[in-house]
Amino acid sequence: MVFVPPSPSYDANTNFSQFDATLFYAGEVPCIVFPHSNSDHVLLVAHANAEDMWSSHYDCDVLRHTLKVHVVCFEYPGYGLYSKSPPSEASVHRAADQVFDILLSWGIPSKQILVLGRSLGAAVACALATRRAPGGLIMLSPFASIREVAKQALDRATAAGEDSLDRLWPTCLFLTRRSAM
Repeated sequence: MVFVPPSPSYDANTNFSQFDATLFYAGEVPCIVFPHSNSDHVLLVAHANAEDMWSSHYDCDVLRHTLKVHVVCFEYPGYGLYSKSPPSEASVHRAADQVFDILLSWGIPSKQILVLGRSLGAAVACALATRRAPGGLIMLSPFASIREVAKQALDRATAAGEDSLDRLWPTCLFLTRRSAM
């Protein structure tokens, strides 16, 4: 696993209603909805790596009011209330699909679902958009590739006088899959 989930910022007893938000499940995937009173569009949010879905609740609340849409943020396996499920690329994609499917089952047309991802979530959102037909895709701070992330970190380490990533991130392991071209 390239990214280690953070400590949870919430639990089942968190007062979501303080932000006019509600916890629900799409199958086994925990989600939080920030409803908007006058919208027929949903912004589906894939959060960044170093946070769980509740870590971005202020951002989701601002997005709801600014864009005048319902906002749904979902959890990744291994994070928050979904921490007992093993994290993997495939399990994150399955979680995103489950949430998209529940929105469709509620009668929301795919063209009224906008997908937003930030950092790691941009990769999740982009992959979801390739499998489905959302009304739009928004990527905030996406990375080009894990190889590019490692290269940029190594460039910064070299500029700082470090000779390897080992001194910069002693417990970080980068895994990548090569495919034949």
